[in-house]
Amino acid sequence: MNRKGFSDQLSERLNVGGRQLGVVLLNLDCFDIINETLSHTSGDLVLKIASERISTSLARKDLCGRLDADEFIVMLDDTNRADDLKSMTHRLQNRLSEPFAIEQRTFNLTACAGISVCPENGTTSESLMRRAESALREAKSRGRHELEFFSEELEQRTKSAADLELEIRLALDNDLFKLAYQPKYNLSDDSLQSFEVLIRWFHPKWGPVSPSRFIPFAEANGLIVQIGRLVLEEACRQWREWTDFGLKVPTMAINISPLQLASLGFKDALLNTLKTFSVPASAIELEITEGAALSHTKEQMELILALNNEGFSLAIDDFGTGYSSLSQLSSLPASTLKIDRAFVSKITDSNSEPVIEAIIALGHSLGMKIVAEGVETELQRDFLKNKGCDIAQGFWYSRPLSAEKMRSALLPD
Repeated sequence: MNRKGFSDQLSERLNVGGRQLGVVLLNLDCFDIINETLSHTSGDLVLKIASERISTSLARKDLCGRLDADEFIVMLDDTNRADDLKSMTHRLQNRLSEPFAIEQRTFNLTACAGISVCPENGTTSESLMRRAESALREAKSRGRHELEFFSEELEQRTKSAADLELEIRLALDNDLFKLAYQPKYNLSDDSLQSFEVLIRWFHPKWGPVSPSRFIPFAEANGLIVQIGRLVLEEACRQWREWTDFGLKVPTMAINISPLQLASLGFKDALLNTLKTFSVPASAIELEITEGAALSHTKEQMELILALNNEGFSLAIDDFGTGYSSLSQLSSLPASTLKIDRAFVSKITDSNSEPVIEAIIALGHSLGMKIVAEGVETELQRDFLKNKGCDIAQGFWYSRPLSAEKMRSALLPD
């Protein structure tokens, strides 16, 4: 049956009342590979074989259908016990994982499954099918050949994620994201050295939304590319405004996500933005995390080198939290190494902090300047200064500033 046929049949069963049953949604893992490596005709044969395996594994009273592409749905009648449903679903998954022989080739597929239960998770075909879909998404997020039951916790998590994605998209469309600027100071004389561009979001109902909440989510859902583009354009626009006002604007550091680096046309889009606002590449320091810097592909390494040749400087952010090697670090054209705030926060007295001292020594040996993030006390500042750290940023010096306050900070004394 197709989606409508299955939904109608399920509704008829549910209308009898008092039914105990489970709805199982099955999705073949990586099915697209069949179409890409063999042919769509071969893919159709796989779907037919999968359909036969599912239907012959069911009791006469059960229902089965194909919803879309490689997605199948099953109603298991007369039980809503989790153990029974799990056992039956595993049997279906195992049948689908048996070898497929197509075009004189044999290969294996796996399937993920999401399960909803009547009456606990709903008493209508629409609610049971929708909640099985939620459970399937959760199963697929964990890998191949996974199984997940629907739960209220899962629904809340799914709803929260959907709400957050929608609100991020609305914020992008309605210019609700704003930039803030955190100054960096030379530890030698406390003079302004540069500043980091940060993003802030004040939601009309939620209030301030922490970047620690929406940035990782945007990374996971691909929205970080749009956010990164917005940050770059607004930062360049602001640089041009300050410069036209007669201010001498120091280097501004802009965070670049791994997804931006991997996206098509990133370099061209970056250069076009600079051209639009007449901003020289030397005015910008690109900050990439240690993980992104040191797990790069060949293509990304070529991109990083090309950006450096264009005049951009490179900083490695959150250093010390990844798994870098000296050979990898020395191959990058980075001029700045940033000590993660997690290490700075451990400075609570004047005793040695060997990790910080090692990072400072390593960076200097490679000709890099060292920046410490999250400096919040005089003791931390003095410790870093005494150990030879070059630059500091954090609440001890300044909280992130609005564009107006940053402009005042740039005014000559």
